Formats: sequence, structure tokens, C-alpha cells
Amino acid sequence: MRGVGGGIGEGGFGDVWIARNQLDGSPCAVKVLTRHIAAEVGSLQAYQSRGAEHTHLITIRHAGVAQGVYHYVMPLADRLDTPHSPAMGDNYIPFSLRHWLSYEGPVPAETVVDLLRQVLLGLQELHRQSLAHCDIKPDN
Repeated sequence: MRGVGGGIGEGGFGDVWIARNQLDGSPCAVKVLTRHIAAEVGSLQAYQSRGAEHTHLITIRHAGVAQGVYHYVMPLADRLDTPHSPAMGDNYIPFSLRHWLSYEGPVPAETVVDLLRQVLLGLQELHRQSLAHCDIKPDN
């Protein structure tokens, strides 16, 4: 993978970078853990083997350590039909819920209900697999 746009987000555990898969050119997100927590990588590897095939969960393509840096790679969970899509390179802005609200304005109630249903189905599957998501927020 090679970086195409630099850092696209940061959180309590690390920074997220956009990259392109060298095999197929698809955009992906690489989270570099700034807090070197081996347990986080272990949890991601457990998720990778148990929860990755559910419709409402994102696939972790790789979780590991390279040159002492903990990281994981996943497909870019984003809308690719916006003016700020990954194809825009340095102008890329992650299409989070926060960005969606500022970009498109209020979301119709039926869309909100459908999105919440999808999030809850994903969380239900995580819990069924004895896993948890510890960072639910509009930017994620």
C-alpha cells in the first residue's frame, strides 16, 4: 500500500491514513496505533477471524506489527460519490456522519432509523461474538 492523501483522522488510540491497495488499487484505511497496545491488535485479530463476514461490519484485512508499529488495514468505509472522494487525493475529506450533516443538511427520519438499525445489527453481531466496539461516535 502507498499513502495517497495523508492522515484523515485521529482518535484516542491512533491516527487513520488513506492508502491504496497495491494489488487492486482500491482505497483503504490504515489505522496506526499511537498507543502501542498489543491487546488492541489481538482483539482486532479476533474480530478479523470471527466478525468479518457480517453485512453490517467492516472487514479487517490485516492487523499486526511492522517495525514496532501496531496497525490495521480495512477497506475505506466511505461514500465514493462525493466531491471529496478518495480520487480527489489531497482534497479528500472523510464522509463521516458529522460531514454528511454539514454537507447535505438534515437527514430524513426514515434514513436515520435505517442507519441506526444497521449500526445496531453490526453491534449485535459483535456482542454475539463476545466482541465490543469501544469508540462509537459520529466521526466513526
